[in-house]
Amino acid sequence: MDEFHRELNRITVRRYHRILGRIADLDVAFEELKPPKYSWLAPLARSPLAGELFTGTVVGILRKRQR
Repeated sequence: MDEFHRELNRITVRRYHRILGRIADLDVAFEELKPPKYSWLAPLARSPLAGELFTGTVVGILRKRQR
């Protein structure tokens, strides 16, 4: 799965999660936080404290909940 657009909207990871949290009928099926340049920085992108600084792209698969 390599389809994503770089620098699509420039929001923070925190704001992205806040937006998703406001949508009641949505499940996050998959999420990957990617560093901007070097893949060896990926563990830092997943860190709650350093993630904002080391995440360049968020890749996610979102699904509408079945009622």
